[in-house]
Amino acid sequence: TYPWALHSEEVLQNLVTMAFRTRRKTLWNNLKDFVDADFFSKAGIDPSKRPETISVEEYVNMANLLGDKPCFTHLEKSRRPS
Repeated sequence: TYPWALHSEEVLQNLVTMAFRTRRKTLWNNLKDFVDADFFSKAGIDPSKRPETISVEEYVNMANLLGDKPCFTHLEKSRRPS
């Protein structure tokens, strides 16, 4: 259970997976195939930050903003990090 309202645990898990898919990269570099720069503005997050510097609350907020965006509700196996 999270202390924040979370709309979809699956979206959160997939978002975090994609954010960390490549080591030493920024959020923008890891998520640019799935979201645009406007998404980060709405989330209030600097896209040049690294995934490990983002709080759980910020990830929950981003997941809620994504809603049920298809690429985050059903992450393709080929897109998952190895």
